[in-house]
Amino acid sequence: MDKEINNYYLEFVKEYKEIRKKEEGKPKLLLHVCCGPCSAYPLVFLQDLFDITILYSNSNIYPKEEYDKRLYNLKRYVNEINLKFNKHILVIEDNYDYDSFKEDLLPFKNQKEGLNRCKICIAKRMKRLFIVAKERNFKYVTTVMSISRNKDAVYINKIGKAIENNLYKNEIEFIYTDFKKNDGQEIGIKIAKKYNLYRQDYCGCEFSLPLNKREEKIIDISIVLLLKDVIKEEQLRKCLDSLVNQEGNIAYEIFISLRNKDENNKTYKIIEEYKNKYNELFNVHYLTEESKENITSNNNNKNNFTFDESDIKNYALKNSNGRYIVFIESSSYLSKDFLSVNYKVALKNNADVVNFLYKNIKENKKVSSFNHSFYLTKFYNKNNKKRILKALFNDVFVRGYLFNKFFKKDFLKNQNIFFMKESSCIEDIFFSYLVFLYSKKVVFINKTLLYRYKNLDKEKFDINKFSLKLINSWFLMRYVSIKEGYKNIGVLSFLPKSIMLSYNGLKFYKNLDISYFSYLKRNSKQLKKLVKNEYKYEGEEWEKALYIYLEKSKDNHY
Repeated sequence: MDKEINNYYLEFVKEYKEIRKKEEGKPKLLLHVCCGPCSAYPLVFLQDLFDITILYSNSNIYPKEEYDKRLYNLKRYVNEINLKFNKHILVIEDNYDYDSFKEDLLPFKNQKEGLNRCKICIAKRMKRLFIVAKERNFKYVTTVMSISRNKDAVYINKIGKAIENNLYKNEIEFIYTDFKKNDGQEIGIKIAKKYNLYRQDYCGCEFSLPLNKREEKIIDISIVLLLKDVIKEEQLRKCLDSLVNQEGNIAYEIFISLRNKDENNKTYKIIEEYKNKYNELFNVHYLTEESKENITSNNNNKNNFTFDESDIKNYALKNSNGRYIVFIESSSYLSKDFLSVNYKVALKNNADVVNFLYKNIKENKKVSSFNHSFYLTKFYNKNNKKRILKALFNDVFVRGYLFNKFFKKDFLKNQNIFFMKESSCIEDIFFSYLVFLYSKKVVFINKTLLYRYKNLDKEKFDINKFSLKLINSWFLMRYVSIKEGYKNIGVLSFLPKSIMLSYNGLKFYKNLDISYFSYLKRNSKQLKKLVKNEYKYEGEEWEKALYIYLEKSKDNHY
C-alpha cells in the first residue's frame, strides 16, 4: 500500500497541481458514482477542474428496482448540472450482474457493516473502475465514496493507489479524495434536498438491507395473463413458454385469475403444469364468492354478481404486486427481450405508459406485414397530447388496445383508473383513453415485442351489440374529454369509417341492423348539447355506466 497520509484533501490539491503541469487542457476524469446524493457535492467541486465522465458501476445494489431508482436520480441530477452550468457530463452505466457480485460477499453476510464484506465490495467496484478507464482511454480516475461517513476514506484511497501501482502503473492514475473535508457531506445534503434527490436508507447491499425490507418480495413487473375461452393448446403453451423464458435480471410475476377451479379443464391442467414447474414465477388466483370484495366492479347488485373480463382485470389491478403491469392475452406470445426493453425504457423515462409495437399472425401462421401501431411514434415525438387524443378518437381499434402497453401501477392508482363493466362499453378502449388523457409521460417504442394470433370466434360475435358498446365508449370518452377541457378532438362520423376499415366495409354494412344508423342520427343532436355542457342524461344505458364510473370513482378500488 501507499504511504500514510493524514489529510487526503490536501493530497488532492498537491496531485491536481502536478496534473495541470502535465496536461495542456482540462484533464479527463472517470468518476465512479454510487448514487445521486453522494455525487451532489463532488460534482460541484470537480466540475471546473476536470472534464468529467461518470461511471455508474454498482452491481452490489439489491434489488434491481433500487439499482434503477438510484441510476434514474443520478441521471436527473446530472442533467440539471449540465443545464445550469453549461456542462457536458456523461453517465456510463456498467453491466448489472448482482448474482456474480454477491458470490464474494456471501462468506461475510453476517458481518456488521464496515468490515470485510464492505472492503471486498469497494475493492471489486474500484477494480471495475480501472478496467473501464483502460477500455475508454481515461488517464485519471477516482470515486465519490469517500464522502460517506460510513465509508473508510483511508481504505478507499489506499485500495485505489494499490490497484494503480500493482496493475496500471504509468497508465492510469488514481486521484486521492476525501469529500467529507471542508463540510463536503453537509453541503452535499443541502444540494440533494434542493434537487429533491432520492436518499436511500441503506448502502445498497442485500445484507445491509433492513430485515423487514429484505423479507419483502419486490416485484418489478406483473404480467397479467388473460385466458381466452377458445384457445388452442399449442398457442397457450407457446404463450407460457415466452412468459417464463424472459431475458434480463428482472423480478416479475405471472398473474392469473381463474373463474373456477376445474381440474378436468385442459387450460386449467396446462396452467397447473407450468405453475408446478415455475412456482416462483406464477401467482394464480381462483375467483370465488369471497373474491367479490377484492374486485373493483360497477355492478351494485352483489347478489347477482358475475365475473366478466373487466372484473378479472380489476382484480389484477388490486392484487398484483408489480411496479408496472402489462395485460397479455393467451393467444399471443412475447419476444425474449419483451420485459427488459419495456422496463428499461419505462424507468429511463419515468413513464406512466410505454406503448410498444406488435404484429398479428394469421391462421396460416404467417406474420402480418401490417403493423397497427407503427405510425403512433409520429404523434408523441411532437409532445402534443391533444393530437394524440384526436388520433385515439379517429382509430380506437388501434390505440384502444390494451395488450401493447406497459402501465405504471402508482399512476393508475393515483388517477383511480380501472375497467368499466364490459356490458357498458368496450372497456379496454375507455381504459386506454383515460390512461392517455391523464398521463404525464407516454413513451412509444418503435420495436415489435409481441405477436398475437387472430382467433376471433365469429359465431359468438354480435356486430350490433359491439356497435352499441362502441358508441357508448365514444360517449364516455367524449364526456370525460370535455370535462378535462378538450372540447374539439372528435367527430361522430369516425365510427362508421373506423368499423368499416376494421371489418371490411361491405360485409359489415350488410350484416348491420339499420337501428345502428338511427342511433347515430339521434345522438348527433345530443352531442351538440353535450359540447355546450347543456345535455342532461336521462335513462340511456351509456349514461348509467358513466354515472357509476365518475360518481363512484372516489371509492378505494386498489
